[in-house]
Amino acid sequence: MSNTPPVIGMQDWGDDLNAYLATLDARLTVVEDKPEYLFNSYSWQYSNAAPPPTGNQVRFDNANLSLAHSAVFRLLDNDGADRTQVFRMLSVGCQIRINDWDNVSAIHRFNVTGSATIGASDATVPISWISGTGTLPNAKANVAFIVILVI
Repeated sequence: MSNTPPVIGMQDWGDDLNAYLATLDARLTVVEDKPEYLFNSYSWQYSNAAPPPTGNQVRFDNANLSLAHSAVFRLLDNDGADRTQVFRMLSVGCQIRINDWDNVSAIHRFNVTGSATIGASDATVPISWISGTGTLPNAKANVAFIVILVI
């Protein structure tokens, strides 16, 4: 008598393993096809005046933010940092959020609808309003970017 288990059913086991691996491969493909996002925020001075901005400002093409179609940023933020690279990364599917620096109840969210146009000192970002509430004062504002990473 032998203690070796019979080889009967090995083909079925191999078929089951192949089916499992195919399912796993399909699931990995779905995960790998999902975009990765980068989130960061910076401060600018908000102004409800018409563009172009001055100093370290961000201005929109409409004082009623729900009707705005573009946001125009100085390339240098409130800290004097050059944010050109952030604007270069913006594309359709990215989002921008702006809120009052010390009152988060005044907040507005936008979809980016195209690539930013970058000039010598400003970046113009095409946007569409998603949601928001409150009036932003002409003061320091927090601007957050959700950027889709393309790898």
